[in-house]
Amino acid sequence: MRMESEVTVIIPTYNAGSFLKEAILTVFRQTYEHWKLIVVDDASTDESISLVKPYLADPRVTYLCNEWNLGQSKTMNVGLAAVTTPYVIQLDADDWFFPYTLEVLLAEVRKQPEHVGLISGNINSISINPSGGFFLIS
Repeated sequence: MRMESEVTVIIPTYNAGSFLKEAILTVFRQTYEHWKLIVVDDASTDESISLVKPYLADPRVTYLCNEWNLGQSKTMNVGLAAVTTPYVIQLDADDWFFPYTLEVLLAEVRKQPEHVGLISGNINSISINPSGGFFLIS
């Protein structure tokens, strides 16, 4: 029996290029597998749709595209209007999740009293150098 999804990841994106694919892959690599993903394209002029197409076969993934560029906040609102789960998390198109991110955050949210409306995890910044290597900045 399939467990009902509890969390939706929204990725607002605009001309994110190759970063978008990596962001999506970090959602697919989650230890918690009962997520939904909404990618909201803010009228990109790059190859964003071609990067997302392979993932649209998964019923957990929804792709929405704005007719014109609205900016990140309004694009996020487009994604929020499509959410059907109790919890939502934003993942920017140039960011990544650690494999256990959703599992840890859901475990923490379940411990919180009903009046808590927002939780956040630690943030690690990763810098990519011109040769393609990266290093963690904490």
